[in-house]
Amino acid sequence: IAGRVTEVAVREGDVVRPGQTLLRIDERELLAASEQARAAVTQAEARLRQLKELGLPLAEQALRQAEANAVQAARNHKRVSELVTRGFYSQAQLDDALRAREVGDSQLRSARLQMVSQQAGRGEVELARSSLEQARAALAVAEAKLSYATLRAPVSGTVLTRTVEPGDTVQPARALLTI
Repeated sequence: IAGRVTEVAVREGDVVRPGQTLLRIDERELLAASEQARAAVTQAEARLRQLKELGLPLAEQALRQAEANAVQAARNHKRVSELVTRGFYSQAQLDDALRAREVGDSQLRSARLQMVSQQAGRGEVELARSSLEQARAALAVAEAKLSYATLRAPVSGTVLTRTVEPGDTVQPARALLTI
């Protein structure tokens, strides 16, 4: 990775073991990215949990209410229609009852769609699950990049050359040490 070297832990002539820290690159930005990715995972987990715990029960209640309203609006429309044919109500009242019935039917269709979207493997739940998977992948990338900030010895050996000092800015593919 590119970055500013904060520590060089070995000198020319030092014997190193596999996994021993050789140098460190400033990791503050990488740590921040890792924490940000971790927070995104937490947020995505909370959203999925919220949908599972609240979304479906709320959709079920909305469906029950919409069903009751639709039944009531249909009954009222039928009653007003009968009263209009007997001459007790006007056409305007029948129009209002018809509009209320159509609104009730529309709300019922909407509540059914919302219910379907809240069920596992569908709609919002699937989107939340996908967001969680993306957040976890972003966290894995951030943690991998963070691990690159510490250069470790790949093999046992002796440091032959050291071409880097604390404060140097380094780029990928630049030889920093020869073991």
